[in-house]
Amino acid sequence: METFAICGIDHTTTTDDDEEHAQVIVDVAVIAADAAVDAPWERCVGETNIGLGLRRVGIAVRKAARTDAPAYVVDARISATRPGNDRGWTACAQLNGANPSLSSGGLTGSLRAPLLLWRRVAAPSDRAAPLVALRLTTGTPQKPWAPLSIPTTTNFPRTTALFDRRGQARLYGVRAPPMKAPPQILASWGRPPPRLADLVFDDDASVKRKPRDSLTFEEFSFSLTDATGAITFVSCVRFDAPLSNQQGAEIRCEPVAFCLLYRRSDARAAMRTACVELYRLYLSKHPRAFRVLLATLAHLPLPSPDERVDLRISFVDEDGSMAPLREISVRSSRLLRAGLRSVDDAQAWRAFLSSLAPDNLVRVVELALLERPLLVCASSTPSWFLDCLRAVLYPLHWALPCVDRVPRDIGHDLVSGVVPLLAACRLGPGAAPARNRCFSEPVDHSVVVVDLDSKEIDFGLKLHASAPRISQMHRRRCCGALRVIGDIDGEGVAIRDVFAQLVASVLEGHRACLNLQKRDTRRLSVSDIIDAKRFSRGDPFRCELGETQAFAEFVRRAVEPDVDDGAVDVTVGGLAAQLRARDETTIECSAAVTLPCVASTEETNWASLVGDASERVDFEDLRMRIQTASASDAATPAERYRRDALAAAGRSQLNLDADPARGAVRDVAELHFLTLPRFVRRRRTAAQMAWGLLRALGLLRHLLANRLVPSEAAWRALLLAAGQIKATATDLTVREFARDVARALFREMQAWDIKIGPQTFALWSLAVAGDEDAGYATEDDELAAPRLFARSATWSAEDAGNECPWLWDAGAQFCQERGVSTADLGVLCAKDDDACYAPGDAFFGRGGSPPTPKLPEASERRIVLKPGAVGCEACGARAPEPAVLAAVLHGCLGQSACAKCGASGDGVKPTLVVLDSVIGPQVVAYLAPRAIRLDVDARIRRHGEASLAAARVVADAPDVFYSALWWSARLRLPPPFRGRGDHALHLALQSSSGDVGKDDRLAG
Repeated sequence: METFAICGIDHTTTTDDDEEHAQVIVDVAVIAADAAVDAPWERCVGETNIGLGLRRVGIAVRKAARTDAPAYVVDARISATRPGNDRGWTACAQLNGANPSLSSGGLTGSLRAPLLLWRRVAAPSDRAAPLVALRLTTGTPQKPWAPLSIPTTTNFPRTTALFDRRGQARLYGVRAPPMKAPPQILASWGRPPPRLADLVFDDDASVKRKPRDSLTFEEFSFSLTDATGAITFVSCVRFDAPLSNQQGAEIRCEPVAFCLLYRRSDARAAMRTACVELYRLYLSKHPRAFRVLLATLAHLPLPSPDERVDLRISFVDEDGSMAPLREISVRSSRLLRAGLRSVDDAQAWRAFLSSLAPDNLVRVVELALLERPLLVCASSTPSWFLDCLRAVLYPLHWALPCVDRVPRDIGHDLVSGVVPLLAACRLGPGAAPARNRCFSEPVDHSVVVVDLDSKEIDFGLKLHASAPRISQMHRRRCCGALRVIGDIDGEGVAIRDVFAQLVASVLEGHRACLNLQKRDTRRLSVSDIIDAKRFSRGDPFRCELGETQAFAEFVRRAVEPDVDDGAVDVTVGGLAAQLRARDETTIECSAAVTLPCVASTEETNWASLVGDASERVDFEDLRMRIQTASASDAATPAERYRRDALAAAGRSQLNLDADPARGAVRDVAELHFLTLPRFVRRRRTAAQMAWGLLRALGLLRHLLANRLVPSEAAWRALLLAAGQIKATATDLTVREFARDVARALFREMQAWDIKIGPQTFALWSLAVAGDEDAGYATEDDELAAPRLFARSATWSAEDAGNECPWLWDAGAQFCQERGVSTADLGVLCAKDDDACYAPGDAFFGRGGSPPTPKLPEASERRIVLKPGAVGCEACGARAPEPAVLAAVLHGCLGQSACAKCGASGDGVKPTLVVLDSVIGPQVVAYLAPRAIRLDVDARIRRHGEASLAAARVVADAPDVFYSALWWSARLRLPPPFRGRGDHALHLALQSSSGDVGKDDRLAG
């Protein structure tokens, strides 16, 4: 929470801008027609007959300044009985002269039902419309005169005929508009934004007299956008607060709202809960507990959504028992991590689905896609409808103004402007069309009005009614899917999924229309980035969509890195399935806050209830636990973007192969792909960078030859490495090589039918685009190529013995087969295809032993690895090494009985015995490649690319480091985790029967 505010109305000072209504009637009396009237009384126009003697009487009024009057007349009636139950009605007395009727203030001499002149008085704080003029006439005057005395047969049937037959004049009056009681901030914790109270009270809120059992309570949320585009979310509870201790069935009350302002969009459910709990504490007269809860919300260390940390705050009493307050829980939103707009409100999504008929709901979404001005109205301001509407436009985003709550006094001018906008307002009472009840003046016909109460759309101009539509087939499919939606979760994923397919049908094929020959798209128009004619294909809806601001932003995001690039790709369908695949485990951090138990019965004002912000809640321990759980080396936007690029989009991408042996090879190879961008950034020369990429391409060729397709994260790593070389290499030949490799990789992804997501496409567009002009990078562009592909500040030497010429040959063969020139890189493609394989590579079907690298005499790091013996605890029989290897790959070690004695092997855990000349001997867990791959993916998500350094991995997860060395050596691959290069690595493998302690290769 950033700010808490208590909003109300200023019922002590009221304003009225109309000078004609400066003097209002404060008293009314009956006078004889011939009686004199002394100041400050004034005779009103008109007279009428009274009694059987046909005497004539009139009325007189006394006026006072509106701003000075403690009370004024707000209504007058001619009636035989009290017009209403309100205590404000009193009969008017005579002013001067003889009594003009048989009853004081009477206007007729009928003994059966004397008609009296009644007046009703109200205080300015009631904001009722005062009377400024009265008159008696038998005619019908023009506006602003309105009839006040309209006798009915129900009230006095025996006198109505007499009343009309004798030509009794009717009473007319002129009303001034209600005096404005401007909304204001009554008390606050923090600094609320300007005009917050006007948005909370978007209707004519006033002090009213209500029955005790009819006090209203309303809960709602909306958002505020400042000039910089930053969004502040507001959760409110609005209720009727009694003005003072009052007796009786009816009490005077004023509207008050508690407002919580915060920045994190997925904290809406938690803040709504907190708002209701503050209201409960206010009712139960616990001001100290109220302030403690405020301090809890103000000092709560909220982690960012991408840190995957859940926060839970519970409340306890001083004796340690649970307090009767609900928990405040803020959970990491998978939708925000995927780049979608968070609307965590299941009730809002259910209301959105039922607000209009499916075809009308689809029509509103179409109008929003075309950026037509929309005003959504209902009896209570439907801010929730706009939240849901903007969410279902994904991957397009509403780029024009949006006002969740339009104040009634400025609404007409606001929504009738030149710029189209989304707006929501409260409908006024009455039976007139919604267009006439939104504001004081009818809404302009250039605005489409959506009435949720009547479930109708008023298009206004024919231009909107005849707006192009999406193809009928996709509309019918969408409407049918909306009708069968069952359970709706808090984020409305089922509804989002239906509309995502509708929007995807419109955007289908847009990537093929992009122009990637030029780089700086910020200086180009949309027509220069995309071929609009080719995209529209003669479809009227696509033609108009291509001219919208939302489509322009979408096209720019498609070819430039963006913070939302990690989002799911709706163009391939299955939004719900993609989100389920992105489900990740989160870490929960919890704390308990102690509330005081002593209640206070003292009368307090709003300022004393909020206090002076002196309350403090100690969250230091919680803050440290959150920092530990969310610690990451990815500090800058560029580092976070690279981190997200290397992380798998979902666990499903890590399970592409059913065969554990084939999957193990693919997982080990992906470790080398994921560490490639860091390896390239730490090379000194352009040639070294190119050789590193060429080696990875050789490994990719072997995988594809065996139909082992890497995950999209591995392809992104290759594109990221190619983009880094193209952006940072000083050699023109190397830059052209990297660009051609990126094109070849993209064609290969298409050939293998890989669903290319937004981030993958953006990285490819950067790698294949032209070179940047001078001045391309701006200070506010954190994802520009110079920052995204920045070279490492520290260099790393080449590891001795890890050149792997067989991978270079295979990489050169990959390039030759795909038309990528490597002639100037100093690496020639081997003439003999067998030379592309390492001698003795068991997996690729070659025999022999690997060549022994020549090691320098100094600065050597020697590591010997061997699997620990696996034996039966009952009989001592040892399992053969191939059986252990197969059990590790299949993850079934310890699940079978001993073949010799039949004893269970549940307690068996595979190990690797390690003797490291730098660290020393140790025993680590023998991990399968799948476990290593999942652990590396988790490390990247948590800590970023820097966590892949050899020193970090061996210190944090020695099991992962040495197991990765073991599997890489078995496949004749270089080590995936690279250090500074100041030690030459000599890696030796032994069978489980060998003796590590007596290994001659560790001598010295």
